[in-house]
Amino acid sequence: MTLNELAINALKHGSLSSETGTLSFTWDVQNRPDGTFLVLDWRKRGGLTVKPPTRRGVGTRLMERCIERDLGATSTLSSIPKAFRAQFPAR
Repeated sequence: MTLNELAINALKHGSLSSETGTLSFTWDVQNRPDGTFLVLDWRKRGGLTVKPPTRRGVGTRLMERCIERDLGATSTLSSIPKAFRAQFPAR
């Protein structure tokens, strides 16, 4: 659900709404002293100029619920939404 929300947002308002915009999505499995984690990184470049949000919309709340509450993971959305990171404890 989170990746779908990010992709739709990039198509409508972000980097994929212009011919010059790009998007990259990477993942990595990290073994740390506190456990094994799946780390997802989503980065947008180019496209429309994005302003910081003035409120938390439905998409943001959906991502928070899916990642933080349902999966017990952490996520970070930058103040200007060009990057998103989620870290999932491997189970």
